[in-house]
Amino acid sequence: MNLQEAKTALVAWQNKMSAYYHAMGILYYDGDTVAPKGTAENRAHTLGILSEESYKISTSPETLEMLEFLDAHTEELDENEKLCVNSASPIVLALSKADKEKSLPVAKQLLNLAKLMRRPLSESESKDFSEGLCQLMMQILE
Repeated sequence: MNLQEAKTALVAWQNKMSAYYHAMGILYYDGDTVAPKGTAENRAHTLGILSEESYKISTSPETLEMLEFLDAHTEELDENEKLCVNSASPIVLALSKADKEKSLPVAKQLLNLAKLMRRPLSESESKDFSEGLCQLMMQILE
């Protein structure tokens, strides 16, 4: 892989991941606002498939190779490319090495914490959120 191929792959990867996240966000928003009753199971199934596919793309050998290559050549990247590589690399590397049995409960807790953030929090909820986030980070680091 050369630098230009890696940069092209980075843009393609960003576009694809953005499309997946956009689709998942729209489905989530629909479920939270105007979706008819009784449609949650189908939406959840669809979100599960989209999430699985985006995970596969993010942790694929091609993605890892591209990000590792770009990380090794950061001095040749512009500021936006550096930002993308520096923010994506640790997350993708962690996901690719994650123990899925250990990660699933952590992901569920993270989702529950994210649900709290959809509205303003009371003081006690804010404290619960902070404590939950600290516990979650400790689980991730174990």
